[in-house]
Amino acid sequence: SLASEWRADPTIGPLTSNPLLLSTLLAVHHMDGELPHDRAGLYTRYVDGMLGLWETRKEIAPPAVPLSKEQKKRLLQIIAINMINGESDTVGENSVAEWIADYKKKQKIDGTVRQILDHLRERSGLLIGPGQYSFAHKTIGEYLVAEACCDGIHRDYDSGLFDRKRLFNMRDSDRWLTVIYLWCGIAPTVDVQDFVESLIESDSLSL
Repeated sequence: SLASEWRADPTIGPLTSNPLLLSTLLAVHHMDGELPHDRAGLYTRYVDGMLGLWETRKEIAPPAVPLSKEQKKRLLQIIAINMINGESDTVGENSVAEWIADYKKKQKIDGTVRQILDHLRERSGLLIGPGQYSFAHKTIGEYLVAEACCDGIHRDYDSGLFDRKRLFNMRDSDRWLTVIYLWCGIAPTVDVQDFVESLIESDSLSL
């Protein structure tokens, strides 16, 4: 019944042929009993749900380093923006550890970098490691970058700010297309309107 309903939906139907998106649909439907009406909303609910899911499972042993859902999301966003800045879908453990160490120092988080990294890998379902790290699917990282650009406060390891201006500067990069589309789905309407007007003014009509 659910399969028939989704296949008949013009928005959801095309997503069901992709294994990751199908599992994402199922996970969100299982958590909420319904689905958002757009792809950006789907990833918003999926990421938030996965980050909070482990905290509700009382039978699981408490982590060595307690991290709030917001802290976990910030750490994953940092990993995502540095990955896309390096034009890579995977990154070595030493680099990830360096980024985490920097955030840990600024936020004064207890525990070791190793414990924080283990927590992210074992209690989010979004990050794959150890050794080489990547997201469970490329689109998860792209969504996290889009969300970081909404906040407009994140900087990569080269101190480059991730905001609407960065999105505009990367408008001709194929690697950034999904990030831009997801950002349009979660950003305030006025920001999206300004962004579209900037595209028109710069004659970037193909995007």
